[in-house]
Amino acid sequence: MDGPAHSRNDMDPALDLIGGPFAVIESDPGVFTSLVRKLGVRGVELIEVYGIEPWAMDHLNPYGLVFCFLWRKDAHRPADFDDPAAEKVWFANQLSDDSCATHAILNVLLNCPGIDLGPELEAFKDETEHMSPVMRGLAATNLPLLREVHNSLARPADKRAALNALASTTLSAQKEKEKQRQKAESSKPRPTKRQKTDNSPSKKGKGKEKAKVNSDTDTAEESYHFIGYVPAHGKVWELDGFKSGPLEVGELPSFPSSTTPSSSSQGTGPDPIEWRKVWIDVVRPALRMKMERHGGSGDDGSDIRFNLLAIVDDGYLKASDSYEFLKREKASLEKRMDENWKEKFITRLHNEGILNPLLDLDENGRRKKRTAVTATGSGKKGSD
Repeated sequence: MDGPAHSRNDMDPALDLIGGPFAVIESDPGVFTSLVRKLGVRGVELIEVYGIEPWAMDHLNPYGLVFCFLWRKDAHRPADFDDPAAEKVWFANQLSDDSCATHAILNVLLNCPGIDLGPELEAFKDETEHMSPVMRGLAATNLPLLREVHNSLARPADKRAALNALASTTLSAQKEKEKQRQKAESSKPRPTKRQKTDNSPSKKGKGKEKAKVNSDTDTAEESYHFIGYVPAHGKVWELDGFKSGPLEVGELPSFPSSTTPSSSSQGTGPDPIEWRKVWIDVVRPALRMKMERHGGSGDDGSDIRFNLLAIVDDGYLKASDSYEFLKREKASLEKRMDENWKEKFITRLHNEGILNPLLDLDENGRRKKRTAVTATGSGKKGSD
């Protein structure tokens, strides 16, 4: 479930210039698959992953991963985001409450050259190509398609809660502004009979400060956040909308034979198809550290407070393509066979006991004497 961004985002709150709120949507692979399809993205779906070991991940060949976890403040140095290769990665900051899942998916999708984004997202990607992460986040938040699709998957109660939270935030901001104005007016110095020279705070002041700290601690609420992992431009990146830029996780191995056009679209490096087969080995240690920090495996009785989603090829489309291929192959084989091949095939199955073999067994489990059927319909009795 998404959490409030204003209590954790290091960005200036004045940059949140949106007109309406994003409602909370359920953290469910079916919901997110509906989200990407309504955005116009074709050929992919989101599935839940229950392990990061090779047996659970290698056969998926995911385009990217979306990790949901209970948010905690994560300190990174500014130098961690100074990688020149990060400028080539499409990354947008999250500037709106309760939209981190949609922003995480968007950050992953727009860095995958092999995905059909649809006309709307393709145009949006081209328009924001040379923007900063903050401006991209503002553009994404104000994109009508993104907001409408996101809120169409929310429950009515969550939509009302989002509007109520927006109204409460607006009223609180107005009250705070009025309070600051009154404080500025009453800050004129007044004559006093005696002026303290001791700079140490009084006991009364200490008590107030302590009460204020306890109040802040009690009002802090647990909230969940979504981040993305994606291979792009020869490296694997962690894309967190609350951070100032993409964070490098590790470098991808080099493939000397990768000279495909799709690799040239992302600069030098391996073919994205090959990336999808090996990049999980690079991101696996980072995921394991995240999971251990936010609950571990659950084997020790601790709560698992995270989940992992993978963006993969649409299973229905893959099965449909395979079915169509088999139908065409069957039609091609039938053209090269006799006209009576079906009758001959059924006759052979019957004579060999493959067709309904249980009907040829007696009460003791032995084969009965049966009649061998010829292709012309005549038969003769025989025994096994």
